Amino acid sequence: MSENKEAAEAFEKIISHGRTSAIRKAAEAYWSSCNSAEGADESLGRNLEVAIQSIPIDYRSPTVKPLEDLKTCKENSADTSTCYLTLAINLVDRITKIA
Repeated sequence: MSENKEAAEAFEKIISHGRTSAIRKAAEAYWSSCNSAEGADESLGRNLEVAIQSIPIDYRSPTVKPLEDLKTCKENSADTSTCYLTLAINLVDRITKIA
């Protein structure tokens, strides 16, 4: 499966079933910017990152490694949008809940 298709599926699931409304809203804003003519907005990516970091402690531990990987990716890449897409793919099952 291509990364773009995986990312699209991950963002759709996060937007629909994100653990918190902050995560759902941040994911929707970032994904919309990714699909706009201007491209991904890094400040919206940071908002998504902050929303994930604000998950209650009981659910946050599975997000630590992917968030560390995001930080490393952003330090080593000129294209941060790829870093955020990879984060969504890696965390989708950890930051969503199916009612």
